[in-house]
Amino acid sequence: AAQIIAEKAIEDNVAALYGKTTFQLGLLVGFVAGEKLHVAATVRIPIENSPGTQAQPDFVWIGSHADQVRAALPGGLDVVGAYMFSPTAADTQAQLRQLVFTVCANETKNVNGIRQWGEGDSGKRAAVHFCASTRKVTAKAYIPADFKSVAVAATWGYQAFVAKLHTLTATVAVHAHTVLPEDAAKRARSYSSMLLAAIKPVVDALTDSMITIGGHSGDSHLESLKKTHHTARVYLQSKLVPHTSIAGAGLASVGGNIACMAVCPARATLADAAQALRVDMLRSLTARIAALGDGVDDQLDARAQAAADAATAAARPGDKAPAPPARPTLPSVPLAWTSLPVRVTSEYAPGVTISDYVFADEDTTTFAEAAGRLTELFSLGAKTLTALETFPEIKASPPPAPAAAAPATTAASGPPVALIGAVLALLLAVIAVVALNG
Repeated sequence: AAQIIAEKAIEDNVAALYGKTTFQLGLLVGFVAGEKLHVAATVRIPIENSPGTQAQPDFVWIGSHADQVRAALPGGLDVVGAYMFSPTAADTQAQLRQLVFTVCANETKNVNGIRQWGEGDSGKRAAVHFCASTRKVTAKAYIPADFKSVAVAATWGYQAFVAKLHTLTATVAVHAHTVLPEDAAKRARSYSSMLLAAIKPVVDALTDSMITIGGHSGDSHLESLKKTHHTARVYLQSKLVPHTSIAGAGLASVGGNIACMAVCPARATLADAAQALRVDMLRSLTARIAALGDGVDDQLDARAQAAADAATAAARPGDKAPAPPARPTLPSVPLAWTSLPVRVTSEYAPGVTISDYVFADEDTTTFAEAAGRLTELFSLGAKTLTALETFPEIKASPPPAPAAAAPATTAASGPPVALIGAVLALLLAVIAVVALNG
């Protein structure tokens, strides 16, 4: 049978539900060690904010919520299951099974397919029902990666283990110079998706990175280092990716410091701990790129809407409705957007730190926007957020003009084309610098 071990404080959290509510869905956050699932914290699913109802939950929305929670967690932690607090009904287990498969579905689709716990992961995830009437706890385990997986009996118990977890930190400076195509088909995609695709070599470099912890690597255990906080060094190999010339391409430079963090049990090997840091690096980088891209998309949409409004206002009565203006081209985006957002963190529960990302032009004193996002995501009260990195100075300057498109049958000539070709030959050169010693 699978063994599910919950942090002792969760027992009080569950007890507080009786008499307060009759229904609640939630995520189980923790880590996997073989057949044992350790639950460090629970996160309520705010179904009142979803299109669904208690009787018919919107599982698509719930899956999206779980993905956002996962992105906010440090390396070493993930959504390892789900719980339901309700009176026992005929369809309770069926609903709970669907809930677990939904919230754990994307766990196996981490960036670059990287696995959080390696070969030691049994693949089992927890499904726990707390009966609101009888107080009976029913625990089962499924393997969400196998859609045909059937329930396996599991035990549920409490133990104080979070205080014994080890923490790891590292900082990586990433600088990527990318070229974004300006042809109509690709311009229709979001800036965020284009940028995420363009930084693939950066992601590959982080995935293949060599990491030392306290100057050590290998299969020895964290507890052998005789302390519970560790500073790691990350070594990345620079990668050059040749590309052919892209007519009318827009240049984009993306850079910034990526502060990484992870938590692991004392018996985790140094290799396992390094993998947890890699997961955090990839989560953090992709979350920042997505936030940056979404900001640019919003800006481009706002410009298009402003142009449409101006065209409508200028039209005379009886005129044919003006055609919707084309979306502004990507090179017109100010370079202020190329600074990656800064990571801000807050303690959600003992031993569980959560993150969000803030741009330099947002509130950098109270982090009000980030606090609001985390409050909505984790159903938090007021929390103090801390920035892990220094906010870059905003220096907006006009981006370089795109090179003119050359006929397909004509050899490229002239300084502008040669310059673009030179940039493309060194497309996505990744320079990794390791910092944070102490």
